[in-house]
Amino acid sequence: MFTPNRKQRSNGEVMVMNREDVLAMLGQFPTVSKQRYSRVLEERTAEWSRYKIWYETEPGEEVLAWLLVPSGRKNSGPAVVACHQHGDEYFVGKAEPIGLYAQAANTFALTLCRAGYVVLCPDMLGFEDRRPPELVRKSVPGLADGQYERHLFMEYLLHGSTLQAKYIADLTRAVDVLAAQPETDPNRIGAVGHSLGGQEALWLFWYDLRVRALVTSCGFCNIKDLQQRGINHNYAMYLPGFLNKGDMQDIVTMLCPRPVCVCHGAQDPIYPVDSVGKDKKELLEKTAERIKKLPESERKKVTSADEIIKEAEDKNVIVYVISAAAVLCAVGVFTVVRKKGKKCVR
Repeated sequence: MFTPNRKQRSNGEVMVMNREDVLAMLGQFPTVSKQRYSRVLEERTAEWSRYKIWYETEPGEEVLAWLLVPSGRKNSGPAVVACHQHGDEYFVGKAEPIGLYAQAANTFALTLCRAGYVVLCPDMLGFEDRRPPELVRKSVPGLADGQYERHLFMEYLLHGSTLQAKYIADLTRAVDVLAAQPETDPNRIGAVGHSLGGQEALWLFWYDLRVRALVTSCGFCNIKDLQQRGINHNYAMYLPGFLNKGDMQDIVTMLCPRPVCVCHGAQDPIYPVDSVGKDKKELLEKTAERIKKLPESERKKVTSADEIIKEAEDKNVIVYVISAAAVLCAVGVFTVVRKKGKKCVR
């Protein structure tokens, strides 16, 4: 394994990754479009209305997303960007969280809408409607499914950017559009996702302070541990020089004390539980330190993180929270992620 030459301070202490380091590794961000959206009612039930919604991410790059609105919503209220999983199923993206695909365990957007949240479900680049046309995929193997994801990773890297920067930029545009909906309170927007979606919801939350709360399911562990065990992941995970500066636990600790709920399958084969556990211990320690530094008026809103952990413990699921359930509820984005088996559905 490659051993990085970690920079040290004059006193010998290893330098800690900071936001400026991460932004430099993400590279150049694409230009985000400011064009207006359009939406059309697709279906209405007693519980919700489902809209097709079109908007530009970059100038000239239009995407189609699903918007779920609770039936009877008269005033603006909490809203969520819901990020779909990977699972090597490139033909499906936004359709799964809203219940148009077979995996019933992953219909969290529908669950949230039934609970009263407006939910926007976009495709990640490379999935469902954001792939080359079928004729191109069949005639050019390098632009089909997993090869197309690889192509995108190299394309952005060769232009001084990263696929992760593109995903973040696209999701900030999704926040723009969600905040502009008449049913949305722009001060009560959260992000939720599973697997790749958990990863991207986390990165969106890290980058965009308009997003007030996060629920990430099976979305991260330390990349160094993955590399040591030969566990390969989606291409957006990898940033040039990332392990020279730190690891994913550094990204997540930067979120303290903002409200976050983290869920992992206790026997998830591609996110080792011992790596996630190391994150948990350090995150709780750092959270306790930061809570002490909050103004008294803010500390009153914060309950013990240890109490929340005890309430959420389950032999098949790891759940931990980097802030108070009270804060999460105030924002309007707290949900319980349940797993029927011991492994996360990828």
